[in-house]
Amino acid sequence: MKLKNDKNKIGKNIKKVHHKYNRLVKMLTSSYYAINDVLIEITIPKEQLILELDDYVQNVLLKIALSDHELSLNEIDLVKKIVIKKPNDILTMLSLGISNNSLQEAEHRLNNLNNKIPEFIKIFASADKEMIKLNRHPKNYSKKIFTALIDLMNAMMQADGIIYSSEILKTKDVLKSIITFYNEEGLC
Repeated sequence: MKLKNDKNKIGKNIKKVHHKYNRLVKMLTSSYYAINDVLIEITIPKEQLILELDDYVQNVLLKIALSDHELSLNEIDLVKKIVIKKPNDILTMLSLGISNNSLQEAEHRLNNLNNKIPEFIKIFASADKEMIKLNRHPKNYSKKIFTALIDLMNAMMQADGIIYSSEILKTKDVLKSIITFYNEEGLC
């Protein structure tokens, strides 16, 4: 009976993570329409930004899952269930087989990606800066996106019912480059 209850709880947690992800996509979409051609002209199509967000979220969730230097097929399946587009290269590689080599390769590639600021972050930061420059009431697009990312990561850490300290530390590590970017842009 306990196993069934645990499975039900994990299933509910997965739905919660998926809900948080969908909320993030909707927020990005509505923010895109709110700022495009009004504050700044976004030269990247909305669909491309959503694909970038999807890829970024896959990497973040994988990085959290790999925080203990282990990865299970359940964790891979969880990430696949959450994202809305096709699995990215790293998720696809890990889906083909989990080995010491594939885990090391995944961690190496994820670490290299961690320092890159996603374009969707830059766009909404530009919109916030433009609001400040125009002396308008700030809409805090960047803060809303960032908060939604944190909510998603927290839900991911809770998905299996246990939050490990390594997951918390990895989450801070993943967000460090974005926080640094926001500080440099004067948005924190």
